Amino acid sequence: SNKADWHARIFLLALCIISGALVFIIMMVVWTRLPASQIQGVQGRYFLVPALVFGYALSGAKTAIHYRHLQLALLCGFALFTTTNTAYVMFDRHYPEMSASLVKQR
Repeated sequence: SNKADWHARIFLLALCIISGALVFIIMMVVWTRLPASQIQGVQGRYFLVPALVFGYALSGAKTAIHYRHLQLALLCGFALFTTTNTAYVMFDRHYPEMSASLVKQR
């Protein structure tokens, strides 16, 4: 039964990865005018359910202790990534002229 448990977990993780990839593919096909350097229309809310399923796949009574550090690192990394990207996107959206000048200075 433990082997079947791991097969189910791997299946759920694969579904999460496929779901995340499909969000980008669908937004590229449906929402983005090609050719484009960025895919338009991708929103964080599209990743909420895959993130919950991802967390569920990594959880479990037997594995929770072994992966506690990994789960904490992923949570902190996700929080840092979303915070910095949100700040960058909001700054770029509301002050595009300043953002463009900062990019030119690099």
